[in-house]
Amino acid sequence: NGTSANGSGIKVVNDSNLNNAILNGNSPDGKGVEIAGNLTGSNGSVVQGDTTNGTGVDIGKQIILDGGLDDLLNVTGNASGENVTGVQFNGINILDNTSLAGNATNGTGVDINGLLQNEGNTTIGGQSDHGSGVQLGGGVSGGTVNGTSANGSGIKVVNDSNLDNAILNGNSLNGKGVEIAGNLTGSNGSAVQGETTNGSGVDVGENASLSGMGPDDLLTVTGNASGDKGAGVQLDGNNTLNDTTLAGNAIDGHGVAITGPVSNTGNTTINGNTANDGHAVHVGGPISGGRVNGNSVNNHAIFLDDDAAITN
Repeated sequence: NGTSANGSGIKVVNDSNLNNAILNGNSPDGKGVEIAGNLTGSNGSVVQGDTTNGTGVDIGKQIILDGGLDDLLNVTGNASGENVTGVQFNGINILDNTSLAGNATNGTGVDINGLLQNEGNTTIGGQSDHGSGVQLGGGVSGGTVNGTSANGSGIKVVNDSNLDNAILNGNSLNGKGVEIAGNLTGSNGSAVQGETTNGSGVDVGENASLSGMGPDDLLTVTGNASGDKGAGVQLDGNNTLNDTTLAGNAIDGHGVAITGPVSNTGNTTINGNTANDGHAVHVGGPISGGRVNGNSVNNHAIFLDDDAAITN
């Protein structure tokens, strides 16, 4: 157990090993646990960091966390204050057979800043009550990243980011399952899936582009909304989809809602579905290229409002 008021409750300064051991660090205004050297854990070893106004667990640049295939290293970071982070990645990190969880009340559960490579039996989960479960500002290679938020975004892509054989899985009750506020590229079967009740399953922000690596290696984006007014996928305008398959599913809201210009290039398809009163695809802006498919049980499969225009 380690405690510090403003510094690090526990700091790993060199390559270190845990064997049936627990590191439990706490710092109200600093870093609960700071990992500045490679860390290996075996026989049920655990790292737990807690903070109020800082970072629960901070993982430095070029750091490797390593457990065993059936003996995972468990890492958990908790942050209870305002604008704080449960677990912070600082870039070029490798997780091998590691279970990692970041939890925040009003901040970010897990913040990925730079390249994160997941190997072996690795799982990542971020949770926040009012902020983003996971914030991505770099790249993810391998594995699945799960993010959950009650009122914010389950996963938020904040900068241009890349996925390589990776899955982003975001869930938000009243917010955005996955919010894409930067350009996102996916390769080797990468996928984005967002779930919501009354918000947006996947929200693609203004001027954001989605790209796969080619006609036979599409980026797959799926958004689902199960409530009375949720939208499966929201395209906010000036969006480019290249070699992307996009699907939005809703109950009473719109499956796919397009509110501004969308340009589809390469092998791109947009699919919308709604079960009750919404439009499968609601087009409120110009669309060029690609193919748009809609299927609605009780309303319009594809609805073009006064701002819609179709080219090629």
